Amino acid sequence: MRQLSGFGAKSEAKMLEGIALYRRARGERKLLGDVMPVAAALLERVKAAPGVVRASLGGSVRRQAETVADVDIIASAPQAGPVLDALANAPGVATVLGKGDSKCSVRLEAGDLQVDLRVLPDEDFATALHHFTGSKAHHIRLRNLGHERGLKISEWGIHRDDGTKVPVKDESDLYALLDMQYVPPELREDTGEFEAARAGTLPKDLVTLEDIQGAVHAHSTWSDGRNSLEEMALAAQALGLKYLTVTEHSEAAIYAGGLKEDDLKRQWEEIDRINAAIPGVRLLKGIEVDILESGALDYADSLLEQLEVVIGSIHVRHGMDEDQMTRRLLAALDNPCLQILGHPTGRLINSREPYPVRMEEILERAAERGVAVEVNGKPARLDIKAEYVRLAVKLGVRLVVSCDAHQKEDLRNLAFAVATARRGWAPKGSVLNTLPASRFISALRDRR
Repeated sequence: MRQLSGFGAKSEAKMLEGIALYRRARGERKLLGDVMPVAAALLERVKAAPGVVRASLGGSVRRQAETVADVDIIASAPQAGPVLDALANAPGVATVLGKGDSKCSVRLEAGDLQVDLRVLPDEDFATALHHFTGSKAHHIRLRNLGHERGLKISEWGIHRDDGTKVPVKDESDLYALLDMQYVPPELREDTGEFEAARAGTLPKDLVTLEDIQGAVHAHSTWSDGRNSLEEMALAAQALGLKYLTVTEHSEAAIYAGGLKEDDLKRQWEEIDRINAAIPGVRLLKGIEVDILESGALDYADSLLEQLEVVIGSIHVRHGMDEDQMTRRLLAALDNPCLQILGHPTGRLINSREPYPVRMEEILERAAERGVAVEVNGKPARLDIKAEYVRLAVKLGVRLVVSCDAHQKEDLRNLAFAVATARRGWAPKGSVLNTLPASRFISALRDRR
């Protein structure tokens, strides 16, 4: 390729990198957001089967991992047959891969996704659910702790060395037997949760979806969204949200219908009309302003100061090296008008690597400047990832969980943002949009 006009070694290397990423993504793990609706629907079908006492998703879906290889469902019932039939005969099943006395495996027509259902007696449900939730590393640690106490832990229950079975009603009982706090599924990755649970220092107030009062980061037909402002407001109201930040693209984002200053001010008038007409939910006036190559923000400070919410994001010039990109983001964080740093690493899971940047340095500066950092819930982004959430919490960075909505259905992306925050051990108090609208706005303006 470098022999062609206009191409060199760098172009060739980038093309090879893209090809390698594409090959890794093909047939690999699927996005959580793509799998979750299918998994949830199949779980409801299993729950409705005759005789089912309890049923739950397991595996990486239950742990809310970024990507998923397959779907595990665990159920308890006196008779397994009717429950297994419920999956085998489910709409959308292309092939029954196998069906025995207690397990059924199928492959779905959509997405080439395998689903495994296991049905056990209810007395074994808790240990089976824990076993098939994983992660493998977490479960190995747990079994080893049990062995130290003379307990054999498996999917078929807990037995003492003399063969006596220890009754376990739920997973909390299992952890209590080992003198540990209950470990939520999202934290079961053997990344320090055992040490914290044994010391009693696991966060007791991990953020939940029910804690979230407002949806952050939404686009409408004013820029590159598919729904009108009114439709977005009504959708937010239907979900029980108290506010929605309207953050269209700024002028530099020509490809995404970025707004000129006059357009933005006209949008404020429509927001005022909608807020007066629709009770119970408030649209906040905001912008997703482009962070330019220099680190400057796309709009003048005099305009940004009039807004209630200012998210700053990078959308172009991803090819800068680590030093350049780090300086770019640091410069943006130093702008007193920036309130939220949007999708800070620029990654698209399975299709684009994050750009090179020294994230610890970025998070330290965000903490110093009082700039919140976005946990973007778009399934292809989940940016920042859980490891960076955990570092952000440690550094005292304020977070927002966002939906990055470009249509009303995307408001449900909040669930994936919350899951990522929980995987990063984020407590409710670190997430700003757990606050009511007025306090949320005040918190954003409070640059420490």
